[in-house]
Order: sequence, then structure tokens, then C-alpha cells
Amino acid sequence: MTNLSVVAILPTMPPNQRDSLRQTCSRSLQGVSVAIASFAIIVCSSNIIEFLKDYTALVVLSEIHNAVFYMAGTMAEYGYFGTSLRKLAEKSNEMCLSR
Repeated sequence: MTNLSVVAILPTMPPNQRDSLRQTCSRSLQGVSVAIASFAIIVCSSNIIEFLKDYTALVVLSEIHNAVFYMAGTMAEYGYFGTSLRKLAEKSNEMCLSR
């Protein structure tokens, strides 16, 4: 039985599968980091008011991150960040992920 590592598999994968793997790993990492931050807030809170304050701050920062990410993607589509990022934004919008 051979021992295949991710490093050996990635160069042989088609580009759309590599992008799909990167997106999946990125989203998984984001989910784990939010779970860790939520756990830390719950454990460190001494009363309900402090818990609600800290958790609300986490949610607000998360929403600001999502809005900035969306705006950056939209602005890249219109070429505000140069032609190379515009082309990448158009390519990513056209990409269809197979399941």
C-alpha cells in the first residue's frame, strides 16, 4: 500500500479541483476559527451581559468581513483593482464546481 500525501496529489489534480479543495479548506479553517472564538467567549464570560456584548462584537466583525469581501469582489469585477484582478474575478464567477 502506497502512502500518498497531499503534496503528491495536488500537482496531478486538475485546476478546478485544486481550487475547490482550497475553497473547502479555507471555509473549514474559518469555521473552526469561529468555533474556537465562540468557545473562548463562552468560557471567559462571567455573566450574561458580558457574554452578549462579546458575542455581539464577534457577529458584527464577521458581518463587516463578509461585506468587505463582497465589495472587494464586486469592485474587482469592474476593474477598480486592475485588469489582472478583473480577469480573475470574471474567471471565478464563470467557474462551475462539479459535485
